[in-house]
Amino acid sequence: MKRITNFALFQVGWFLAVGAAARGSMWAGVLAMAIVVAIHLALVADRKREAGYILVAGLIGTVADTVLSILGVIMYPTSEAVWTQWIVPPWISALWLGFATLPRFSLHWLVGRPWLAAAFGAIGGPLAFWGGMRLGAVAPKPDSVITWIVLAVEYAIATPLLLWLAPQDQARIETRARRSVRFVASGTGLVVVALACLTAGCVGMKKSEIEHGLRALPKNSGIVEAGLMRRVAPVTLNGDPQEIEYVWTHIRARAGERASRPPIVLVHGTPASLFNWALLLSAIDAAAGDAGVPDIYALDVIGHGLSQPKAAHYTFQTCAEHVRGFLEMLDLRDVTIVGQSYGGEFAWRVALDAPERVKKLVLIDSSGYQRADGEWLPEEEKLRNWPGAQFGYLLNSRDRLRPALQLHFSVPLRDDQLEEMFLLCENADNWRAMTHLCRDENGTRQSEIARIAQPTLLIWGARDIAYTPDAYGRRFERDIAGSQLVIVPEAGHYPHEEQPAAVSRALLDFHNGH
Repeated sequence: MKRITNFALFQVGWFLAVGAAARGSMWAGVLAMAIVVAIHLALVADRKREAGYILVAGLIGTVADTVLSILGVIMYPTSEAVWTQWIVPPWISALWLGFATLPRFSLHWLVGRPWLAAAFGAIGGPLAFWGGMRLGAVAPKPDSVITWIVLAVEYAIATPLLLWLAPQDQARIETRARRSVRFVASGTGLVVVALACLTAGCVGMKKSEIEHGLRALPKNSGIVEAGLMRRVAPVTLNGDPQEIEYVWTHIRARAGERASRPPIVLVHGTPASLFNWALLLSAIDAAAGDAGVPDIYALDVIGHGLSQPKAAHYTFQTCAEHVRGFLEMLDLRDVTIVGQSYGGEFAWRVALDAPERVKKLVLIDSSGYQRADGEWLPEEEKLRNWPGAQFGYLLNSRDRLRPALQLHFSVPLRDDQLEEMFLLCENADNWRAMTHLCRDENGTRQSEIARIAQPTLLIWGARDIAYTPDAYGRRFERDIAGSQLVIVPEAGHYPHEEQPAAVSRALLDFHNGH
Protein backbone atom coordinates (compact mmCIF):
# COMPACT_ATOMS: atom_id res chain seq x y z
CA MET A 1 0.00 0.00 0.00
CA LYS A 2 2.79 2.39 0.93
CA ARG A 3 4.64 1.67 -2.33
CA ILE A 4 1.55 2.25 -4.43
CA THR A 5 0.74 5.48 -2.57
CA ASN A 6 4.34 6.65 -2.92
CA PHE A 7 4.46 5.94 -6.67
CA ALA A 8 0.99 7.41 -7.33
CA LEU A 9 1.78 10.61 -5.43
CA PHE A 10 4.96 11.18 -7.43
CA GLN A 11 3.24 10.54 -10.76
CA VAL A 12 0.41 12.92 -9.94
CA GLY A 13 2.88 15.56 -8.82
CA TRP A 14 4.93 15.04 -12.00
CA PHE A 15 1.97 15.52 -14.31
CA LEU A 16 0.77 18.58 -12.42
CA ALA A 17 4.25 20.13 -12.42
CA VAL A 18 5.04 19.45 -16.07
CA GLY A 19 1.54 20.28 -17.27
CA ALA A 20 1.56 23.60 -15.44
CA ALA A 21 5.06 24.38 -16.74
CA ALA A 22 3.90 23.73 -20.30
CA ARG A 23 1.31 26.48 -19.78
CA GLY A 24 3.94 28.88 -18.49
CA SER A 25 3.64 28.32 -14.72
CA MET A 26 7.05 27.81 -13.13
CA TRP A 27 5.77 27.63 -9.55
CA ALA A 28 2.71 25.35 -9.59
CA GLY A 29 5.03 22.35 -9.81
CA VAL A 30 6.91 23.50 -6.71
CA LEU A 31 3.65 23.57 -4.78
CA ALA A 32 2.61 20.14 -6.09
CA MET A 33 5.91 18.51 -5.17
CA ALA A 34 6.01 20.27 -1.78
CA ILE A 35 2.77 18.50 -0.92
CA VAL A 36 4.13 15.18 -2.23
CA VAL A 37 7.28 15.54 -0.09
CA ALA A 38 5.24 16.59 2.96
CA ILE A 39 3.02 13.52 2.71
CA HIS A 40 6.07 11.31 2.22
CA LEU A 41 7.78 12.69 5.33
CA ALA A 42 4.62 12.05 7.31
CA LEU A 43 5.01 8.35 6.54
CA VAL A 44 8.60 7.89 7.72
CA ALA A 45 9.98 7.68 11.23
CA ASP A 46 13.39 9.32 10.72
CA ARG A 47 12.03 12.46 9.07
CA LYS A 48 15.07 14.61 9.72
CA ARG A 49 17.42 12.21 7.99
CA GLU A 50 14.99 11.66 5.11
CA ALA A 51 14.50 15.40 4.64
CA GLY A 52 18.27 15.93 4.51
CA TYR A 53 18.61 13.23 1.86
CA ILE A 54 15.79 14.73 -0.23
CA LEU A 55 17.48 18.14 -0.17
CA VAL A 56 20.83 16.66 -1.22
CA ALA A 57 19.18 14.69 -4.03
CA GLY A 58 17.37 17.82 -5.21
CA LEU A 59 20.66 19.73 -5.26
CA ILE A 60 22.41 16.99 -7.25
CA GLY A 61 19.61 16.85 -9.82
CA THR A 62 19.45 20.64 -10.11
CA VAL A 63 23.18 20.89 -10.72
CA ALA A 64 23.11 18.07 -13.30
CA ASP A 65 20.26 19.58 -15.31
CA THR A 66 21.69 23.08 -15.01
CA VAL A 67 24.96 21.87 -16.54
CA LEU A 68 23.06 20.30 -19.45
CA SER A 69 21.05 23.49 -19.89
CA ILE A 70 24.15 25.70 -19.93
CA LEU A 71 25.84 23.32 -22.38
CA GLY A 72 22.83 23.68 -24.67
CA VAL A 73 21.60 20.08 -24.43
CA ILE A 74 18.13 20.93 -23.10
CA MET A 75 15.96 24.01 -22.90
CA TYR A 76 12.74 25.08 -21.20
CA PRO A 77 10.73 27.09 -23.78
CA THR A 78 7.82 27.92 -21.48
CA SER A 79 9.83 28.80 -18.37
CA GLU A 80 11.81 31.85 -19.38
CA ALA A 81 13.17 34.23 -16.75
CA VAL A 82 16.37 36.17 -16.30
CA TRP A 83 17.72 33.81 -13.64
CA THR A 84 16.90 30.67 -15.69
CA GLN A 85 19.92 31.56 -17.80
CA TRP A 86 22.14 30.22 -15.01
CA ILE A 87 19.90 27.71 -13.21
CA VAL A 88 17.04 25.46 -14.23
CA PRO A 89 13.47 26.61 -13.50
CA PRO A 90 12.14 25.79 -10.01
CA TRP A 91 9.75 23.09 -11.16
CA ILE A 92 12.72 21.03 -12.41
CA SER A 93 14.33 21.18 -8.95
CA ALA A 94 10.97 20.23 -7.47
CA LEU A 95 10.81 17.14 -9.71
CA TRP A 96 14.18 15.98 -8.36
CA LEU A 97 12.95 16.51 -4.80
CA GLY A 98 9.90 14.43 -5.63
CA PHE A 99 12.02 11.71 -7.23
CA ALA A 100 14.01 11.46 -4.00
CA THR A 101 10.87 10.20 -2.23
CA LEU A 102 10.90 7.00 -4.33
CA PRO A 103 13.95 5.07 -2.96
CA ARG A 104 12.35 4.66 0.47
CA PHE A 105 9.34 2.76 -0.91
CA SER A 106 8.53 2.21 -4.59
CA LEU A 107 12.16 2.00 -5.80
CA HIS A 108 13.51 0.15 -2.77
CA TRP A 109 13.81 -3.02 -4.87
CA LEU A 110 16.67 -1.33 -6.80
CA VAL A 111 18.79 -0.66 -3.69
CA GLY A 112 22.01 -2.68 -3.86
CA ARG A 113 21.56 -3.36 -7.61
CA PRO A 114 23.52 -0.53 -9.24
CA TRP A 115 23.61 -1.98 -12.74
CA LEU A 116 19.89 -2.62 -12.75
CA ALA A 117 19.35 0.88 -11.34
CA ALA A 118 21.54 2.35 -14.10
CA ALA A 119 19.54 0.52 -16.77
CA PHE A 120 16.30 1.69 -15.17
CA GLY A 121 17.52 5.29 -15.20
CA ALA A 122 18.88 5.11 -18.75
CA ILE A 123 15.43 4.09 -19.99
CA GLY A 124 13.10 5.84 -17.56
CA GLY A 125 14.88 9.22 -17.55
CA PRO A 126 14.68 9.85 -21.32
CA LEU A 127 11.09 8.55 -21.34
CA ALA A 128 10.15 11.12 -18.68
CA PHE A 129 11.96 13.79 -20.70
CA TRP A 130 10.08 12.70 -23.82
CA GLY A 131 6.81 13.04 -21.91
CA GLY A 132 7.75 16.56 -20.85
CA MET A 133 8.70 17.36 -24.45
CA ARG A 134 5.35 16.15 -25.76
CA LEU A 135 3.58 18.36 -23.24
CA GLY A 136 5.71 21.31 -24.37
CA ALA A 137 7.55 22.01 -21.10
CA VAL A 138 11.03 20.92 -22.22
CA ALA A 139 12.85 20.58 -25.52
CA PRO A 140 16.07 18.91 -26.68
CA LYS A 141 18.60 21.25 -28.25
CA PRO A 142 19.37 20.02 -30.80
CA ASP A 143 16.87 17.18 -31.29
CA SER A 144 19.45 14.54 -32.20
CA VAL A 145 20.56 11.05 -31.17
CA ILE A 146 23.49 12.58 -29.26
CA THR A 147 21.08 14.58 -27.07
CA TRP A 148 19.15 11.47 -26.10
CA ILE A 149 22.36 9.55 -25.41
CA VAL A 150 23.53 12.34 -23.09
CA LEU A 151 20.21 12.24 -21.24
CA ALA A 152 20.42 8.46 -20.91
CA VAL A 153 23.93 8.72 -19.47
CA GLU A 154 22.84 11.44 -17.03
CA TYR A 155 20.04 9.31 -15.59
CA ALA A 156 22.12 6.11 -15.72
CA ILE A 157 24.57 7.81 -13.36
CA ALA A 158 22.08 9.78 -11.25
CA THR A 159 19.69 6.92 -10.46
CA PRO A 160 22.15 4.48 -8.80
CA LEU A 161 23.93 7.42 -7.13
CA LEU A 162 20.73 8.63 -5.49
CA LEU A 163 19.80 5.09 -4.47
CA TRP A 164 23.24 4.64 -2.92
CA LEU A 165 22.88 7.90 -0.97
CA ALA A 166 19.38 7.04 0.24
CA PRO A 167 18.95 6.01 3.90
CA GLN A 168 19.45 2.24 3.89
CA ASP A 169 17.94 1.28 7.23
CA GLN A 170 14.22 0.73 6.78
CA ALA A 171 13.07 1.65 10.27
CA ARG A 172 9.56 0.77 11.20
CA ILE A 173 6.90 3.31 10.55
CA GLU A 174 5.87 4.89 13.83
CA THR A 175 2.58 3.71 15.18
CA ARG A 176 0.98 7.08 14.62
CA ALA A 177 2.26 7.29 11.07
CA ARG A 178 1.22 3.71 10.32
CA ARG A 179 -2.29 4.39 11.49
CA SER A 180 -2.41 7.44 9.33
CA VAL A 181 -1.42 5.62 6.13
CA ARG A 182 -5.04 4.87 5.31
CA PHE A 183 -5.93 8.46 5.99
CA VAL A 184 -3.11 9.76 3.82
CA ALA A 185 -3.97 7.35 1.03
CA SER A 186 -7.63 8.31 1.05
CA GLY A 187 -6.70 11.98 1.34
CA THR A 188 -4.42 11.74 -1.68
CA GLY A 189 -7.44 11.95 -3.96
CA LEU A 190 -8.55 15.14 -2.26
CA VAL A 191 -5.05 16.60 -2.62
CA VAL A 192 -5.04 15.73 -6.31
CA VAL A 193 -8.42 17.37 -6.81
CA ALA A 194 -7.29 20.45 -4.90
CA LEU A 195 -4.10 20.78 -6.93
CA ALA A 196 -5.98 20.24 -10.18
CA CYS A 197 -8.46 22.93 -9.20
CA LEU A 198 -5.62 25.25 -8.24
CA THR A 199 -3.90 24.66 -11.59
CA ALA A 200 -7.13 25.04 -13.53
CA GLY A 201 -7.97 28.19 -11.61
CA CYS A 202 -4.79 29.79 -12.84
CA VAL A 203 -6.19 30.10 -16.37
CA GLY A 204 -7.96 33.29 -15.31
CA MET A 205 -11.09 34.40 -17.12
CA LYS A 206 -12.36 31.99 -19.78
CA LYS A 207 -12.35 33.07 -23.42
CA SER A 208 -16.12 32.66 -23.56
CA GLU A 209 -16.52 35.12 -20.69
CA ILE A 210 -14.14 37.56 -22.39
CA GLU A 211 -16.17 37.32 -25.59
CA HIS A 212 -19.38 38.06 -23.71
CA GLY A 213 -17.81 41.13 -22.12
CA LEU A 214 -16.36 42.42 -25.41
CA ARG A 215 -19.67 42.04 -27.21
CA ALA A 216 -21.40 44.07 -24.52
CA LEU A 217 -19.22 47.18 -25.05
CA PRO A 218 -21.00 49.90 -27.07
CA LYS A 219 -17.87 50.66 -29.14
CA ASN A 220 -17.96 47.14 -30.54
CA SER A 221 -21.52 47.18 -31.86
CA GLY A 222 -20.36 47.31 -35.48
CA ILE A 223 -18.29 44.15 -35.12
CA VAL A 224 -21.10 42.44 -33.24
CA GLU A 225 -23.44 43.29 -36.09
CA ALA A 226 -20.98 41.99 -38.70
CA GLY A 227 -20.53 38.83 -36.64
CA LEU A 228 -17.59 36.64 -35.70
CA MET A 229 -16.50 33.74 -37.87
CA ARG A 230 -14.64 30.62 -36.79
CA ARG A 231 -12.94 27.91 -38.78
CA VAL A 232 -10.41 25.21 -37.97
CA ALA A 233 -7.64 25.06 -40.54
CA PRO A 234 -4.19 23.48 -40.89
CA VAL A 235 -1.23 25.79 -40.33
CA THR A 236 2.47 25.20 -39.79
CA LEU A 237 3.89 27.03 -36.78
CA ASN A 238 7.63 26.76 -36.13
CA GLY A 239 7.80 23.80 -38.49
CA ASP A 240 5.04 21.93 -36.65
CA PRO A 241 1.80 21.26 -38.63
CA GLN A 242 -1.22 21.99 -36.46
CA GLU A 243 -4.97 22.40 -36.62
CA ILE A 244 -5.84 25.91 -35.43
CA GLU A 245 -9.21 27.57 -34.94
CA TYR A 246 -9.21 31.03 -36.50
CA VAL A 247 -11.51 33.75 -35.18
CA TRP A 248 -12.21 36.81 -37.34
CA THR A 249 -14.76 39.33 -38.49
CA HIS A 250 -15.50 40.24 -42.09
CA ILE A 251 -16.84 43.63 -43.10
CA ARG A 252 -18.27 42.87 -46.51
CA ALA A 253 -17.84 45.17 -49.49
CA ARG A 254 -20.63 46.19 -51.76
CA ALA A 255 -20.98 43.91 -54.74
CA GLY A 256 -19.20 46.23 -57.14
CA GLU A 257 -16.41 47.05 -54.76
CA ARG A 258 -15.79 43.39 -54.00
CA ALA A 259 -15.07 42.72 -57.63
CA SER A 260 -12.92 45.76 -58.25
CA ARG A 261 -10.62 46.10 -55.25
CA PRO A 262 -8.49 43.76 -53.11
CA PRO A 263 -9.25 43.39 -49.40
CA ILE A 264 -7.76 44.99 -46.30
CA VAL A 265 -6.54 42.74 -43.48
CA LEU A 266 -6.16 44.24 -40.01
CA VAL A 267 -3.63 42.73 -37.58
CA HIS A 268 -3.83 43.94 -33.97
CA GLY A 269 -0.99 44.36 -31.46
CA THR A 270 -0.42 42.98 -27.94
CA PRO A 271 -2.36 42.60 -25.65
CA ALA A 272 -5.21 43.34 -28.05
CA SER A 273 -7.78 41.65 -30.25
CA LEU A 274 -9.76 42.23 -33.41
CA PHE A 275 -12.18 44.34 -31.34
CA ASN A 276 -9.48 47.00 -31.02
CA TRP A 277 -10.25 47.93 -34.64
CA ALA A 278 -13.91 48.76 -33.92
CA LEU A 279 -13.52 52.55 -33.88
CA LEU A 280 -11.40 52.51 -37.04
CA LEU A 281 -13.92 50.31 -38.86
CA SER A 282 -16.70 52.78 -38.03
CA ALA A 283 -14.51 55.67 -39.22
CA ILE A 284 -13.69 53.86 -42.47
CA ASP A 285 -17.38 53.37 -43.17
CA ALA A 286 -18.03 57.07 -42.56
CA ALA A 287 -15.04 58.22 -44.63
CA ALA A 288 -15.68 55.96 -47.62
CA GLY A 289 -18.87 57.70 -48.74
CA ASP A 290 -19.87 56.95 -52.30
CA ALA A 291 -16.53 55.29 -52.98
CA GLY A 292 -17.61 52.39 -50.83
CA VAL A 293 -15.68 50.09 -48.53
CA PRO A 294 -13.64 47.10 -49.71
CA ASP A 295 -13.73 43.74 -48.00
CA ILE A 296 -12.08 44.15 -44.60
CA TYR A 297 -10.94 41.29 -42.41
CA ALA A 298 -9.78 41.56 -38.80
CA LEU A 299 -8.50 38.43 -37.07
CA ASP A 300 -7.45 37.41 -33.60
CA VAL A 301 -3.78 36.45 -33.68
CA ILE A 302 -2.82 33.27 -31.84
CA GLY A 303 -2.32 33.94 -28.13
CA HIS A 304 -4.61 36.97 -28.21
CA GLY A 305 -8.24 37.89 -27.90
CA LEU A 306 -10.60 34.96 -28.32
CA SER A 307 -8.14 32.57 -29.98
CA GLN A 308 -7.83 29.32 -28.06
CA PRO A 309 -4.46 28.41 -26.48
CA LYS A 310 -2.39 26.41 -28.93
CA ALA A 311 1.26 27.45 -28.69
CA ALA A 312 3.65 26.22 -26.01
CA HIS A 313 5.72 29.32 -26.66
CA TYR A 314 4.81 32.53 -28.48
CA THR A 315 7.26 34.35 -30.71
CA PHE A 316 6.95 37.05 -33.35
CA GLN A 317 7.55 34.45 -36.04
CA THR A 318 4.87 32.14 -34.59
CA CYS A 319 2.34 34.97 -34.75
CA ALA A 320 3.45 35.98 -38.24
CA GLU A 321 3.03 32.40 -39.45
CA HIS A 322 -0.42 32.33 -37.89
CA VAL A 323 -1.40 35.49 -39.82
CA ARG A 324 0.06 34.04 -43.02
CA GLY A 325 -2.01 30.90 -42.42
CA PHE A 326 -5.14 33.06 -42.26
CA LEU A 327 -4.41 34.53 -45.71
CA GLU A 328 -3.82 31.03 -47.05
CA MET A 329 -6.97 29.62 -45.45
CA LEU A 330 -9.17 32.22 -47.18
CA ASP A 331 -6.87 32.39 -50.23
CA LEU A 332 -6.58 36.15 -49.90
CA ARG A 333 -4.23 37.77 -52.41
CA ASP A 334 -3.02 41.28 -53.21
CA VAL A 335 -4.16 42.39 -49.77
CA THR A 336 -3.34 45.61 -48.01
CA ILE A 337 -2.16 44.28 -44.66
CA VAL A 338 -2.35 46.70 -41.73
CA GLY A 339 -0.52 46.01 -38.48
CA GLN A 340 -0.28 48.04 -35.29
CA SER A 341 2.51 47.79 -32.68
CA TYR A 342 3.56 44.12 -32.40
CA GLY A 343 0.94 43.45 -35.07
CA GLY A 344 2.97 45.69 -37.35
CA GLU A 345 5.90 43.33 -37.02
CA PHE A 346 3.65 40.34 -37.63
CA ALA A 347 2.46 42.11 -40.78
CA TRP A 348 5.83 43.09 -42.23
CA ARG A 349 7.16 39.59 -41.62
CA VAL A 350 4.22 38.24 -43.63
CA ALA A 351 4.99 40.78 -46.37
CA LEU A 352 8.52 39.36 -46.53
CA ASP A 353 7.55 35.69 -46.20
CA ALA A 354 4.51 35.69 -48.51
CA PRO A 355 4.95 38.61 -50.99
CA GLU A 356 2.56 36.94 -53.45
CA ARG A 357 -0.30 37.60 -51.01
CA VAL A 358 0.60 41.12 -49.83
CA LYS A 359 0.31 43.99 -52.31
CA LYS A 360 0.55 46.90 -49.86
CA LEU A 361 1.73 47.30 -46.27
CA VAL A 362 0.58 49.71 -43.57
CA LEU A 363 2.49 49.91 -40.29
CA ILE A 364 1.00 51.77 -37.33
CA ASP A 365 3.53 52.47 -34.54
CA SER A 366 5.22 49.17 -35.34
CA SER A 367 7.95 47.22 -33.60
CA GLY A 368 10.84 45.72 -35.51
CA TYR A 369 14.13 47.19 -34.36
CA GLN A 370 16.32 46.10 -31.48
CA ARG A 371 16.10 48.24 -28.38
CA ALA A 372 19.08 48.92 -26.16
CA ASP A 373 19.12 48.75 -22.36
CA GLY A 374 17.35 51.76 -20.93
CA GLU A 375 14.93 52.07 -23.87
CA TRP A 376 12.32 49.77 -22.35
CA LEU A 377 9.32 51.16 -20.52
CA PRO A 378 8.89 50.20 -16.85
CA GLU A 379 6.05 47.75 -17.54
CA GLU A 380 8.14 46.15 -20.28
CA GLU A 381 11.09 45.76 -17.93
CA LYS A 382 8.86 43.89 -15.51
CA LEU A 383 7.51 41.57 -18.21
CA ARG A 384 11.00 40.87 -19.49
CA ASN A 385 12.82 40.38 -16.20
CA TRP A 386 10.55 39.52 -13.31
CA PRO A 387 10.41 35.74 -12.58
CA GLY A 388 6.71 35.92 -11.71
CA ALA A 389 5.76 38.15 -14.63
CA GLN A 390 3.66 35.44 -16.29
CA PHE A 391 1.29 35.54 -13.31
CA GLY A 392 0.69 39.27 -13.70
CA TYR A 393 -2.89 38.64 -14.80
CA LEU A 394 -3.66 37.61 -11.21
CA LEU A 395 -2.97 41.24 -10.20
CA ASN A 396 -4.88 42.70 -13.13
CA SER A 397 -7.35 45.40 -12.16
CA ARG A 398 -8.94 48.40 -13.79
CA ASP A 399 -7.36 50.75 -11.25
CA ARG A 400 -3.86 49.38 -11.97
CA LEU A 401 -4.40 49.27 -15.73
CA ARG A 402 -5.83 52.76 -16.30
CA PRO A 403 -2.72 54.87 -15.48
CA ALA A 404 -0.40 52.44 -17.29
CA LEU A 405 -2.56 52.47 -20.40
CA GLN A 406 -3.19 56.22 -20.33
CA LEU A 407 0.55 56.77 -20.84
CA HIS A 408 0.11 55.38 -24.34
CA PHE A 409 -2.88 57.59 -25.17
CA SER A 410 -2.65 61.28 -25.95
CA VAL A 411 -6.40 61.77 -25.51
CA PRO A 412 -8.33 60.72 -22.37
CA LEU A 413 -8.89 56.98 -22.22
CA ARG A 414 -12.49 55.94 -22.72
CA ASP A 415 -14.11 53.64 -20.20
CA ASP A 416 -14.97 51.05 -22.84
CA GLN A 417 -11.37 51.06 -24.10
CA LEU A 418 -10.16 50.44 -20.56
CA GLU A 419 -12.71 47.68 -20.05
CA GLU A 420 -11.67 46.01 -23.29
CA MET A 421 -8.00 45.90 -22.34
CA PHE A 422 -8.90 44.76 -18.82
CA LEU A 423 -10.87 41.81 -20.20
CA LEU A 424 -8.09 40.82 -22.59
CA CYS A 425 -5.55 40.83 -19.74
CA GLU A 426 -7.73 38.63 -17.51
CA ASN A 427 -6.86 35.45 -19.39
CA ALA A 428 -3.69 33.56 -18.45
CA ASP A 429 -2.80 32.54 -22.01
CA ASN A 430 -3.28 36.07 -23.34
CA TRP A 431 -0.98 37.35 -20.60
CA ARG A 432 1.53 34.57 -21.23
CA ALA A 433 1.65 35.44 -24.94
CA MET A 434 2.25 39.09 -24.07
CA THR A 435 5.09 38.10 -21.72
CA HIS A 436 6.67 35.77 -24.27
CA LEU A 437 6.49 38.35 -27.05
CA CYS A 438 7.92 41.09 -24.86
CA ARG A 439 10.88 38.82 -24.15
CA ASP A 440 11.18 37.83 -27.81
CA GLU A 441 11.32 41.43 -29.04
CA ASN A 442 14.95 41.87 -30.04
CA GLY A 443 15.09 42.97 -33.68
CA THR A 444 15.77 39.43 -34.90
CA ARG A 445 14.85 40.29 -38.51
CA GLN A 446 15.54 44.02 -38.56
CA SER A 447 18.21 43.56 -41.23
CA GLU A 448 15.49 42.30 -43.58
CA ILE A 449 13.27 45.37 -43.29
CA ALA A 450 15.14 47.07 -46.14
CA ARG A 451 14.06 44.16 -48.37
CA ILE A 452 10.37 45.04 -48.08
CA ALA A 453 9.32 45.76 -51.67
CA GLN A 454 5.62 46.51 -51.25
CA PRO A 455 4.39 50.12 -51.25
CA THR A 456 4.34 51.01 -47.56
CA LEU A 457 2.43 53.57 -45.51
CA LEU A 458 3.75 54.39 -42.04
CA ILE A 459 1.24 55.93 -39.60
CA TRP A 460 2.66 57.16 -36.31
CA GLY A 461 1.22 58.85 -33.26
CA ALA A 462 3.16 62.05 -32.62
CA ARG A 463 3.25 61.31 -28.88
CA ASP A 464 4.04 57.60 -28.95
CA ILE A 465 6.40 56.84 -26.05
CA ALA A 466 6.86 53.14 -26.89
CA TYR A 467 8.21 53.64 -30.42
CA THR A 468 8.78 57.35 -30.90
CA PRO A 469 8.23 58.67 -34.43
CA ASP A 470 11.73 60.15 -34.64
CA ALA A 471 13.57 57.02 -33.52
CA TYR A 472 11.37 54.36 -35.10
CA GLY A 473 8.93 55.85 -37.60
CA ARG A 474 11.65 57.67 -39.50
CA ARG A 475 13.95 54.67 -39.35
CA PHE A 476 11.30 52.56 -41.08
CA GLU A 477 10.93 55.39 -43.60
CA ARG A 478 14.68 55.36 -44.32
CA ASP A 479 14.93 51.58 -44.58
CA ILE A 480 11.82 50.88 -46.72
CA ALA A 481 12.34 52.41 -50.14
CA GLY A 482 9.51 54.68 -51.26
CA SER A 483 7.62 54.47 -47.98
CA GLN A 484 5.51 57.38 -46.75
CA LEU A 485 5.38 58.50 -43.11
CA VAL A 486 2.23 60.15 -41.77
CA ILE A 487 2.45 61.52 -38.24
CA VAL A 488 -0.89 61.90 -36.49
CA PRO A 489 -1.08 64.85 -34.07
CA GLU A 490 -2.75 64.39 -30.69
CA ALA A 491 -2.15 60.65 -30.78
CA GLY A 492 0.10 58.27 -28.87
CA HIS A 493 0.66 54.56 -29.46
CA TYR A 494 -2.91 53.89 -30.60
CA PRO A 495 -3.72 56.49 -33.31
CA HIS A 496 -6.34 54.18 -34.84
CA GLU A 497 -8.28 54.42 -31.56
CA GLU A 498 -7.41 58.00 -30.65
CA GLN A 499 -7.81 59.63 -34.07
CA PRO A 500 -9.70 57.02 -36.12
CA ALA A 501 -11.00 59.58 -38.67
CA ALA A 502 -7.49 60.76 -39.59
CA VAL A 503 -6.15 57.21 -39.77
CA SER A 504 -9.09 56.00 -41.87
CA ARG A 505 -8.59 58.77 -44.43
CA ALA A 506 -4.88 58.02 -44.76
CA LEU A 507 -5.53 54.30 -45.00
CA LEU A 508 -8.26 54.57 -47.66
CA ASP A 509 -6.28 57.04 -49.76
CA PHE A 510 -3.31 54.69 -49.69
CA HIS A 511 -5.37 51.55 -50.36
CA ASN A 512 -7.30 53.12 -53.23
CA GLY A 513 -4.24 54.73 -54.79
CA HIS A 514 -2.07 53.13 -57.45
